[in-house]
Amino acid sequence: MNLAHTHTADTDPRLAIVRDFAERMDEAGISYCHWKSNESLDVAVRGDTDLDVLFDEKDIQRVEALLARMGFLKSRAIWLRRYPGVEDFIGIDPTTGKLVHLQAHYQLVLGETSVKTYRLPWEAELLSTRILDQTNHICRAAPAWEYLLLVIREAIKLKPSAQVLGSLGHPMKDAAKSAGELAWLRERVNPDDVLKLAREHIGKAASASLHALLKKGWNIPDIRAFRAVAKPALRHHRRFGPFRALAENWSRGLGTLATRIARKLGIRRFPLRRTFPDTGIIIAILGADGSGKSTLHKLLSQELAKKFDVWPLYMGSGIGDVSLLRWPLLKLKQALRRDGIPDVTPSASTPKVDKRRGIAGTTFNTLWCLSLALEKRIRLGHAARAKKRGMIVICDRYPQTKIRGYNDGPLLPQEKFKSTFMKALVRWEHASYERAITCPPDLAIRLIGDPAIMAARRPEMTEEWIARKQSGVIDFEFSQSTRVVDIDPAKPLADVFAAAMRAAADRLRSQ
Repeated sequence: MNLAHTHTADTDPRLAIVRDFAERMDEAGISYCHWKSNESLDVAVRGDTDLDVLFDEKDIQRVEALLARMGFLKSRAIWLRRYPGVEDFIGIDPTTGKLVHLQAHYQLVLGETSVKTYRLPWEAELLSTRILDQTNHICRAAPAWEYLLLVIREAIKLKPSAQVLGSLGHPMKDAAKSAGELAWLRERVNPDDVLKLAREHIGKAASASLHALLKKGWNIPDIRAFRAVAKPALRHHRRFGPFRALAENWSRGLGTLATRIARKLGIRRFPLRRTFPDTGIIIAILGADGSGKSTLHKLLSQELAKKFDVWPLYMGSGIGDVSLLRWPLLKLKQALRRDGIPDVTPSASTPKVDKRRGIAGTTFNTLWCLSLALEKRIRLGHAARAKKRGMIVICDRYPQTKIRGYNDGPLLPQEKFKSTFMKALVRWEHASYERAITCPPDLAIRLIGDPAIMAARRPEMTEEWIARKQSGVIDFEFSQSTRVVDIDPAKPLADVFAAAMRAAADRLRSQ
């Protein structure tokens, strides 16, 4: 059944990756339909919400092979977000860099929030009656089927609290959304078609209670009446009994609460969303001052964290995400500056270090360098463990050992110290930075451009110094496993971001 639709790029609202998906599925003869929340289909094809697509279960291998060729990445949801017959695929639009989350449904599994107690064997009928959305150019479920399934979903999910609030005239937020969807579908559906489907698949009693909903619209009493007759009629389609459903609901609910608390507290040690089945990746963003490293780091982290478990790490020596160990030294350093006392610590923003003699200055400088080395040692360990757990680690800067004194290299001067103890500290510092060799980034995004433009962004620095630091970035020695991508930071930020997202997608696909 070919549902191809002729349209021009100017009138096509879809992202390029969504357009590619629809066209390739049609060319391959694979039946699919976007089966729920089609009121917001225009938002979904722009990548601003999930695409919930139903496929025939016998097409699993063909679907997943085709999605892989299109650049979609298969991810694994954590256990409390995982359901049978549902797989998560994340695509990155090549033009905009936006994430597109496609949930491939091979079974109609629905029910209570977090549990999905029912599996309804109606997939073939939905696919055989699908229609082409003429505005968004993608196949969707027939309105009658979508209406019936929405009412079933809402009836099964109806909680006592919602019933009480609804009877008092205070509907819950989700109820308002469902009411809007039902009203949208009511304008597009033939009531007789919905009632016929209800009679054939649930029974005459369900059809009668559904008639009131079609006539009056969303209301708690009629939803409750439909629930009373639909649940017994659908009992043969339950995946498990009520006691196990209660246990699943409690365990998943507690798990969800724990992940929300962890996310609020900034705990990232364990996956909270989705990971990759085999291994994650480490992305390092490098560049001289004024190249926009921190801005790109923030944008990439925010976008990828919408769907994946992402751990952003600051690997620099400035005032970014400072560890508790280095924080007191940083505050003391800032206080000394306010009092007009010259800075005696190595600085990444000046080419020379103040080598003022004195035991106080030397001690402070040594403590600063050692605390920074320990910070990097710990964070490299975090990065390695997060990668093993299938997470994405995005680093603002990355340690190296080739250049001492700047560009995130070791800071203690090797030639300055004579004592055995201080030489041992220098070796320890160097060993901390060497850990980057055994934990190299999988992708290095280098922001390489005109030093004059970067100097204009950082007027406190000279163009010569920025050029020197950029040369150091270019000379950075990477592992053979590291893929290096250069981006000109002078381009518009949207183009820089899209290029970085494409590079991340390419590296993830090659894992």
